[in-house]
Amino acid sequence: MVFHTTEGSQRDEIEIKEERLQEKELAILGFHVSDVKYSTRIAYTRNSRKQPEDLLQYSESSTMKLKYKKEPMYNVINVYTNFYPTAFDSGDEKHEDEIKFDLNTSYYTSKYWENPSFPDMQNALASFLKEELKEKQNINSLFTKK
Repeated sequence: MVFHTTEGSQRDEIEIKEERLQEKELAILGFHVSDVKYSTRIAYTRNSRKQPEDLLQYSESSTMKLKYKKEPMYNVINVYTNFYPTAFDSGDEKHEDEIKFDLNTSYYTSKYWENPSFPDMQNALASFLKEELKEKQNINSLFTKK
């Protein structure tokens, strides 16, 4: 594991890298895994205390080579995760009353979904799913009117 810090002109970065299975592979349940790499990068505001309110960016990347049983070539799997805070508030106050959601208000100026030229997914999916596609009421919705 390699731990590296960089101080830039506008932000401080912390980078953590780790590599596994470089020389050999791990075989489990027919899958062969090798060349696993992890990288985590965290950026804070310059000369800050490195607290959550100072966070500018968090990103992770993972890469591994994977094949199943006697496949001739490995498949490379890349997983990327990025987090960029836009507004971050910490404290003891509750702001629930500031959040307003009105089911009866719409910001659309026209009902585009009622226009005959709007694509109807019911017809598109019915050609693939035949009799398996049935329209039902959504009983799991949080905002279903009862």
